Amino acid sequence: MVRLKGKDNLSDMTGRLKSGFAAITLDHLQGQLIAAQPEGAQGQAITLLNTFFAAADKLESRESVFNTRARKTGGLSLMANLRPPEHFAAIKTFNAAKQDLLGFDDSTGQRIVTLVEDRIAAKTGKAPAIRKLETV
Repeated sequence: MVRLKGKDNLSDMTGRLKSGFAAITLDHLQGQLIAAQPEGAQGQAITLLNTFFAAADKLESRESVFNTRARKTGGLSLMANLRPPEHFAAIKTFNAAKQDLLGFDDSTGQRIVTLVEDRIAAKTGKAPAIRKLETV
């Protein structure tokens, strides 16, 4: 196998293939989910995907804000680790949209959810709270 500098991250620690090696992309999965539906349900699939991606974008921005918040230098405070109510609202919205998508198409929906959750974790630098707080 050839490693393409700047295109692929094939280090021994991560071992992830980028789209240069025809990895499954989010666009491909969206098209697959929509194409698998009968004509009457394609509009519903598009609506569910739009809702899910809007919730994911909102959650990603809330995670980024929380992870880059200013911290007091005057000693330890557990209050600095509390998430604001808007953050919990974003988590609830994301979880609801995720369950709607999984209820619509479990196999392709799960692959889309996994890719989006991994993207959120990669962009925010931490695993998102959505995996820890499923019952919020």
